[in-house]
Amino acid sequence: MFLSMNAFPYFVKGHSKEAPAEGKLGEVMAERNVPPFYQIFEQAVELGDAKIWACSMAMDVLDVKEDGMEEIVAGPLGLTKFLSDAEGGQILTF
Repeated sequence: MFLSMNAFPYFVKGHSKEAPAEGKLGEVMAERNVPPFYQIFEQAVELGDAKIWACSMAMDVLDVKEDGMEEIVAGPLGLTKFLSDAEGGQILTF
């Protein structure tokens, strides 16, 4: 997973982990007690082989150092390097 722009702050230490439930799907997820997104990502890292990379440009723009990211973040990575590493794989954007 590649974190950039609006998703990035939720993975910075000290930032809220509660993203707003938006739209109809967000309402239904809240009603059905779907686990929060951050918990799902933690489980993907802990139980699976998921890697979460922080956009190095977003880190620079927001002046966030590597030690300012939550522990589940593997580290900083540039978008070009991420796309190169993901070449041939399935890429989804949210």
